[in-house]
Amino acid sequence: MSARPGGGSIARRLAGWPLVTVLAITAFVLGYLGFRARLGGERSVTDLAYLSLQLFTVESGSAAGPSPPMSLEIGRLLAPATTAYALGRALLQVFRTQIEQWRLRLRRRHVVVVGLGWLGLELVERLSAADRRVVVVSIDLDDEAVASVRRSRVPVVVGDARNPEVLREARAQRASHVVVLAGDDEVNAEIALAMGGVVGAEGGEPVVCLTHIRDPQLCRMLRTEVLSRHHTAGFRLEFFNVAEEAAAIMLDEHAGFLTDAGPAIIGVVGGNDVAAAVVSEAARLRRLHGLSPVEVVMTACGDLMNRLESRFPQLRMGASIEEVPGRVESLDRAAIDRLAGCGVVFVCLDQDTTAIATALEVADRLGDTPVVVSLGQWAGMSSMLATDAGSGRMIHPFLIPSRLLDADLLLAGLGERLAREAHAAYVAGRMADYPDPDDPALVDWRDLQEVFRESSRAQAAHLGAKLQAIGCGLAPLVDWDAPPATLTEDEIEQLAILEHERWVEERLAAKWRQGDHKDPVRKITPYLVPWDDLTEDIRELDRAAVRAVPRLLNRAGYQLVRIRGK
Repeated sequence: MSARPGGGSIARRLAGWPLVTVLAITAFVLGYLGFRARLGGERSVTDLAYLSLQLFTVESGSAAGPSPPMSLEIGRLLAPATTAYALGRALLQVFRTQIEQWRLRLRRRHVVVVGLGWLGLELVERLSAADRRVVVVSIDLDDEAVASVRRSRVPVVVGDARNPEVLREARAQRASHVVVLAGDDEVNAEIALAMGGVVGAEGGEPVVCLTHIRDPQLCRMLRTEVLSRHHTAGFRLEFFNVAEEAAAIMLDEHAGFLTDAGPAIIGVVGGNDVAAAVVSEAARLRRLHGLSPVEVVMTACGDLMNRLESRFPQLRMGASIEEVPGRVESLDRAAIDRLAGCGVVFVCLDQDTTAIATALEVADRLGDTPVVVSLGQWAGMSSMLATDAGSGRMIHPFLIPSRLLDADLLLAGLGERLAREAHAAYVAGRMADYPDPDDPALVDWRDLQEVFRESSRAQAAHLGAKLQAIGCGLAPLVDWDAPPATLTEDEIEQLAILEHERWVEERLAAKWRQGDHKDPVRKITPYLVPWDDLTEDIRELDRAAVRAVPRLLNRAGYQLVRIRGK
């Protein structure tokens, strides 16, 4: 992605030491001219300059007297005002750390953003614009991004976030979310581990730690590891991959034909992480729906195929890939002719300027073929491309920070995805057997109350503990054609009982009470009873949710596995 220019509006930049300098020079010149007009040839140039300097300390008695010149009148007011302003700024700089520490003591349920790269800075700006309380942790005090967020009155804790004390200083243990975007995958993973220790030691309200992992394979492994182990109360750890999330959205919006019967062809220009995710996700979708392999025309892709096949051994079972020689700087006629037969072309390059130029060239030469270009920074250019309807081009800019940070898509780690899938399955089952249009829990995820969303998330987070009880675990899905694992009836019953017990504990902790009817507003439910006291219909709801687990895991790209020796 292209580097982001230094932030800050003109007004903010002027409201600093440059403004102090301008005011001081102005006051000095006005004072000098005023003294010269009043005293004439009585004083030398040096004396006049000295008298003008005395204005800044309110010690120039020569400024007093009847009817002073207008320039002197303005100068003797402006000079001490400039002194006071400069002194205030200096004191603020000296005590900034103490002020920020005092402000941090009051922070609760805020968002801690670790790292100020292109995505971290964008996230801070969007959260601030939405009036969310934000605290930044950065290892570099002199970074321009730090100066930018401080001008926005966002507290900054300087230090290495792998140190638990730095996280505590940012009040991470009292935050609602901690988003880790600090650096390479190893550093981010270490920060996530340190975060778990901080929350485990402090306790308190639930904290969600969202950690970016650039390597898709490592991200999947970490997701399964987290979900497979017993979760800590009050702490949920999620790993996400920006490229995967962006690719999934782009395919959903612009390549819906991938899930339709019949041939499907897409083009990919470039070889970055987003391009890799587009190809692998397109192949997975085709296999998931039992369709023929998607045809992928790739150009200017570098070593992308080698990287893809090392990560996804079954890639070619879901994708028939044709590499067409060509350079990004100037695609030849052969490459354009092959891309012209595609249903959509994705331009995925690291540099936004190059990506935009390439997208314009491809769109001009392809005519009616839609061109989707992924961008990291250029919001202005993205908006211009999207509204340039009169040009006849079919360009669809996809600004990654805007799309991933506007909603809770950033939160869509494995646990979040499973929570959404589980809720959809629950709604479908309930509406088929026990429809209740007035039940607030039987609505689409987008309209679901947060209390019910959190319940689904807690259910997904507890999945690993339940699976361990029957000797099972999770793993990334390697064989896309493998059918979902089968659970025995005894295992289904055991898991259903465990899920009901977990649900009862969750509701009791949230101050729900036993009653003869269900009332989410008053937190009343008739189901806060032992498993044996439930009706068979209600038990079957828990069993149905358990039976769906292997299928839901496969849909999310993971699988249930049996652990040897158990």
